[in-house]
Amino acid sequence: MQAVFNSISFNLKYYGFWVLYFVTARFLFVSYHTDMTKTLAPSELFLVFGYGLRLDFSISAYLVIIPFILVLFCSFLSERTVRLAHKTYSFGFVLLMNILLSIDLFLYSYWNARLDTTFIRYLNTPDLMFASTTTGDLILFIGLIIGLTSLTCYSINYFFYKGVKEIERIPLWGIPVLTLLIGLLLLPMRGGLQTIPINQSNVYFSNTMYVNHVAVNYAWNFMHALSKQIDVNEHPF
Repeated sequence: MQAVFNSISFNLKYYGFWVLYFVTARFLFVSYHTDMTKTLAPSELFLVFGYGLRLDFSISAYLVIIPFILVLFCSFLSERTVRLAHKTYSFGFVLLMNILLSIDLFLYSYWNARLDTTFIRYLNTPDLMFASTTTGDLILFIGLIIGLTSLTCYSINYFFYKGVKEIERIPLWGIPVLTLLIGLLLLPMRGGLQTIPINQSNVYFSNTMYVNHVAVNYAWNFMHALSKQIDVNEHPF
């Protein structure tokens, strides 16, 4: 019984970590774009974080599917194997999310649009991609990735993996319980039980476009654009 409870507790805390990560990323976004943020009223900033939580919950649910399954596999694999796979996945996605976050911060300054798949077209032409970028920008970009990744990996290792006992072998009767927990992730993924899954319009609440942009989760927006293969130049609306 205790092993199953510990596994559920670990999964919920892990999900909470990613939600907190994206809330922090939104705070970093408004802090980075100070010139536009300082024109907003405190009530607008409060609502931005409130509305943005729906997309934060959604993308976090997508990110924790594999880790939740790994914990489920504790019934069949060694605890050491599961822990190693879990940490590798976490650190890998922390790096990926921080790279995307840094790209989003920089590109918004030039394009006034949240991260989608547009920048991918420039990967084959790096000379065009860096044409308007200064050496200082590149140093800040690389330093931001290294700093954010180091801090995030340290935090997740300290709070979740250092001395944690929750990733442990669970009895077979606990498999349906953890499977149900995985199935419940569909709710935050879709943003609820409504017919149409959550989308950007669900977090747009202001007549000020910057406010709406802040509420959008950069990782969710990128994943959505990637899955739909949206090209904003071909489909501007």
